[in-house]
Amino acid sequence: MKPDLVDPFVEAGRRLFGPPGRHMGRISHWISAPVVGLIVAIVTWLLTIAKALPCVQTDPGHLPSAFGLQCYSDIPLLFQNRGLIEGNTPYIDHGAYQVLEYPVGTGWFMELARLIGVALGMPVGAGMDPVKVIEATNTFYAVNMVLLGALFFLTVWAHSRSVPGRSWDVLILAASPLVILTGLVNWDMLPVALTALGVLFWARERPGLAGVMWGLGMAAKLYPLFLLGPLLLLCLRARKMREFFTTFGAFALSWALANFPTWLLAPQQWLEFWTFNSDRGGDFGSLWYVFALAGVPLDDVNFTSTGLFVLGCVAIAALLLLAPRRPRIGQAMFLVLVVFAMTNKVYSPQYVLWLLPFVALARPKWRDVIIFTIGEWLYNLAIWGHLGGYIGPPDGGPDKIFWAATVLRLGTQGYLLVLVVRDILYPKYDVVRRVILDRRDLPPGSAGSAGPAEIDDPSGGVLNHAPDAAWHTAVRHYLTGLLAGERRLLPDPATANGRLASWLTLGGTWFSSRLVILVLAIGYGISTGQGFLAVTDNWDAEHFLGIAANGYEIVGENAKRMAFFPGLPLLLKPFMLIGIPGQAAGILISVIASLVAALALRRLGGVWAAVLWLVAPTMIFQVMPYTESLFCAFAFWAWYFARKDKWWAVCLLAMGAMATRVSGLFLIAGLGIMILTHREPDGPTLAVRLGRIVKRAVWLIPPAAVFFAYMLYLYAITGNWRAWLDAQQSGWVRGWTWPWQNFLNTLPVIVPGAYPDHPGWEWIFRFEVVSMVVGLLAVGFLIARKQWAEATWIGLQLISFSTSYWLFSVNRAVLLWFPVWTIAAELITHKYRRRSTTITVRVLTILWLIGSIGVGLWWAGMFYTHQWTS
Repeated sequence: MKPDLVDPFVEAGRRLFGPPGRHMGRISHWISAPVVGLIVAIVTWLLTIAKALPCVQTDPGHLPSAFGLQCYSDIPLLFQNRGLIEGNTPYIDHGAYQVLEYPVGTGWFMELARLIGVALGMPVGAGMDPVKVIEATNTFYAVNMVLLGALFFLTVWAHSRSVPGRSWDVLILAASPLVILTGLVNWDMLPVALTALGVLFWARERPGLAGVMWGLGMAAKLYPLFLLGPLLLLCLRARKMREFFTTFGAFALSWALANFPTWLLAPQQWLEFWTFNSDRGGDFGSLWYVFALAGVPLDDVNFTSTGLFVLGCVAIAALLLLAPRRPRIGQAMFLVLVVFAMTNKVYSPQYVLWLLPFVALARPKWRDVIIFTIGEWLYNLAIWGHLGGYIGPPDGGPDKIFWAATVLRLGTQGYLLVLVVRDILYPKYDVVRRVILDRRDLPPGSAGSAGPAEIDDPSGGVLNHAPDAAWHTAVRHYLTGLLAGERRLLPDPATANGRLASWLTLGGTWFSSRLVILVLAIGYGISTGQGFLAVTDNWDAEHFLGIAANGYEIVGENAKRMAFFPGLPLLLKPFMLIGIPGQAAGILISVIASLVAALALRRLGGVWAAVLWLVAPTMIFQVMPYTESLFCAFAFWAWYFARKDKWWAVCLLAMGAMATRVSGLFLIAGLGIMILTHREPDGPTLAVRLGRIVKRAVWLIPPAAVFFAYMLYLYAITGNWRAWLDAQQSGWVRGWTWPWQNFLNTLPVIVPGAYPDHPGWEWIFRFEVVSMVVGLLAVGFLIARKQWAEATWIGLQLISFSTSYWLFSVNRAVLLWFPVWTIAAELITHKYRRRSTTITVRVLTILWLIGSIGVGLWWAGMFYTHQWTS
C-alpha cells in the first residue's frame, strides 16, 4: 500500500509536487518498498557517518569537542577505557579498568569488531604512543560504523517484509533523522536488528525463530524481554498459547546459551551489568534526573520507577484483554516499550532506536511521526548542550532549557501513547485497520487472489484474523458490562444471592487483608531477627502496653502516656494477667473490632463502604494494638443506632468510644447536632419537640461524664488540671496554633530531604496534607447535602488538627471519618446517565484499590521497621 493512498500528510505532498509522470510506469516494475527502503537507508547511514566524522580525533594534541559538535559516541571512548585497546577480551581478561557494564551480547559484538580491526592491521597493546592510540581507536570506530550500518540495513529490510500490504511504511524507519542523530552513539543497533528479525519471523509464522532473535536481542539489551508480556496476553486472547510457549522456550534457550559461557568463565564480570543498573540513580533523559537537578531528588528511584512501570503494565494488560477488538502486535509492544522508557531510571538518547520500529508498526502516520521526531531532535540538541555547558545560564544556575527539553520529549511520546490507546479502544481511528487493501498488494499465498481484503494485524502472524477465545469473549463482556454500569458490582442485596455475595465480599476482604498484614509482620520479624511480637510493639502500641502493665506514670519519659485514654489498656490487662502477651492480645482485639466496625459501616453505607475502609492506606492500624479499630467499632455502631433513634444503645456505645480516644468528644458533638436537626415525622409543637430533644440529649451525659472522669483521675494523681494537655505538648508538640502557622510548621517537613536519616517520613507528612484535603472536601459535600451531624463530626476534627502545632495523625484519623467511606461507596454504586462517566468512576475505583493496598503494605513495612511517623 503506497503511503500517498492512506496518509493525508503524504497526499498533501503529492498534490504539491504533482502526480507521478509517464516514465514512472517504465521503472515501477523494479521499484519496490524494500529496494527504495534500502537505498534511503544507505543515504541515511552515510549521513550518520558524516555527522560523526567531526568527532574523529586525528591530532594527539587536539580532542574535538564532541558535545559542541553534537557528535558524541561511546564507541571510541569505551574502546580505550574498557581494555579493548590493550588487546583484552571483555569480561574474561582483567586490568586497571572498569569491567564492561553491558550485557554479554554487546560485549561480544565489541570483541568481534576488535578482532576484525586486528585482522585489518589495527595496533593493540598496553603503553602505545598517542599516535598509535588514535590509529587503533579510529580503526575500531570505522569497523563499528560498517557493522552497525549493516545491522541498520538488516533492520530496514526486515521491517519492509514484516508488514504485508504496508511495506512503504518502512520509510518511517529508513529515512528517520533519529538514526542520523543516535545511530552511532552506542551499539543499540544490534538489539534493534535482532528485535526486527524477531518481528519478521513472528509475522511469517515462525515463532521459534522469533524467540531465538528476541532472546539474542535480550542478550544485547534488556528491552526485548518486555515484548513477551503483551505477546502472552494476545496469544492467550486468541488461543495461540502453543505458539507463545514455542517462542518463550526458544527465547529462554537462546538467551541462556548466549550468556552461559560468560557466566561460567567470569561470573562476577557477568553480574556487572545487573549490579550497575540496580545501583545507579536517576540518569540522563529520565524525569527522575530532572527532579534531582531541580533539587527534589527521589529517595528510592528503583522503587518509584519500577512501581510506575508495573502499574503501567497492569493498565496495558487490562487494555489488551478488554479492548473491543484484539490490538495489533505492534501496538501492544509499543505501549510496553514506551511506558518502560518513560518510567525508567535512565533514558539515553539512543534508546529512541528501540521505539522507532514500533512507532512505524503502531502508528504509521507521518504527522505523528514528525511530532515524535521533533521532540527527540530537540532533546538531542539539549542533552549535548547540557553536558557541554552551552545552554545553561552564565551564572551557573539551573539548566532549565534541558529540563524543558526532557519534559517535551516525554510529552511527545505520551502523545503517541494516547493516540495508540485511542486506536485500540476505537479501531476506526487505527490508520492500519481502517484501510481496505487490494489483495494484489498482499504477499503470494494469501487467501484469495482478487477483491478487497480487510486488514487485521499484518505483522500478527498466527494472530492475524484469529478469533478471540470463547472464554475471553464471555469474560470481556462481563467485565466491560461491569465497567459500563450495565451490570451490578454485586448482585442485588434484596435477593438471597446478593446477600450472600455481600457477606462473602465483606468477610473475604476482612480476612485476606488482616492475613496479609500479619504475614508481612512475620516476614519482617524473621528478616530482622526480632520475632513477630517485637515488630508489632512500636510507637503508640508500646504506650498502650506500658499503661496496661504499669498504669499511668506521672514523672519521667512515660508521663506523656497520660495523653492516651484507658479504654484499650483496660481490655489488655486481663489477657496480660493470665500470661497472654500484650501484643498478641492487642492484635486480637483490633482484628475483631475491625470486623465489628466494618459490619456497622456496611449498615451505614453498604458493603463497598466497608470494603474501602478495610483496605484503607492506614489499614495497619486496624490490626496493631492501636485504638482505631476499637474506637470505630463503638462509634460506628453508636451512629447507626442514633439513626434508628435507639439512644440507650447510643449511650453505652458512646461511653466505650469516649473511654478509648479523645475523639469521643467529637462523636458526642456530632450526635448532639443530630438530635438538634432530627426531623420529626408528625410535625410536633415546639414544646413537644424541645421535650424530645432533651430526652435524647440526656443519653449523651454519661459519655461526656467518661471524659470528665478521666480528667478528674489525672488531676487526682498529678494535681494538675492540664495534665492531659501537657502530656500532648511534651510528647507530640501539640498545642494551640493558628491554622496559617500550622501550615507553616508543616511545610518544612514535607520538602525533600527533611529527614535524611528517615527516608519516607516526608512522604507520610505529604499524605497528611492530602488527608486534610480529603476531609475538607468531605465536609463541603456533607454541608451541600445538609448532613449537619456528619459535617460536624469531621469538621471539628479538622479544626482540631489545623489548630495544633502541625498536621499530625490526620492519616490515621481518616479511618474514623465514616462519611468519607459512605460517600465513596455512593459514588461507586451510583447510576450515572453517561456510560463514559460510569466507566471513569469504576476505573478510578480499581486504581484506588490498587494504590490503597500498595500504600497500605508500604506503610505496614515502615511500621514494622520503626520508620513510621505521624
